[in-house]
Amino acid sequence: GRTEILFLDEFLTNLNKMNEYIIYTTEGYTIAPNENVEVENCQVLGCAFGHNADEAQDNLLKENPWIIESGFDESEFIIRKLAK
Repeated sequence: GRTEILFLDEFLTNLNKMNEYIIYTTEGYTIAPNENVEVENCQVLGCAFGHNADEAQDNLLKENPWIIESGFDESEFIIRKLAK
């Protein structure tokens, strides 16, 4: 009904005010396709919306508990705002 429409409208308005961030880390490594070489590189953990970088990180971690469960350290995260 009308309540759901108002809630959705408020949600979409709030979402438009948020920025999107990419969150990555230098922790971990990748195995090359031939499996003989470990490649040190950045690991993209995900993208998330937030009013600021801290909120985006919190949102990413709430939606993806595997990140912390896998041993990634929040203090090592690199967070960059994506262009709109």
